[in-house]
Amino acid sequence: MADTDKVILNVQERLVELSVKLESLAVENAPEAWNTALTVVQISYAQRLVLSFCGLALGSILAYACWRFVKKVSLWDHDTVGYEIGAFISGMVGGLMLIGSLINVFTIWNWVGIFRPELVIAKRILDSIL
Repeated sequence: MADTDKVILNVQERLVELSVKLESLAVENAPEAWNTALTVVQISYAQRLVLSFCGLALGSILAYACWRFVKKVSLWDHDTVGYEIGAFISGMVGGLMLIGSLINVFTIWNWVGIFRPELVIAKRILDSIL
């Protein structure tokens, strides 16, 4: 029984020593780690917005090409049925890309992540706690 108590005391002392070392390392490196976390959040949300703007551009091009093709071709011309199906599909893809990209562009957290990344980090911490 006495040996077990000594082992427990040794483990507790070792844990206290390790926690003191960990605390000193955290205090030393906290500003650098915080700045790195802020930069990572900003880059992540900037990437989302860049991809959204690319989706807006590509969706606009597809939707415009579909509109121009349908405007030129008669709907009752049976020689262009394959082209009409292709134009319809590309128009639908372009429209869905536009809608998805617009939703992502107008999501407030994407903009908060770029201009106030500390709020995004706080939100993530609160979400993980709750």
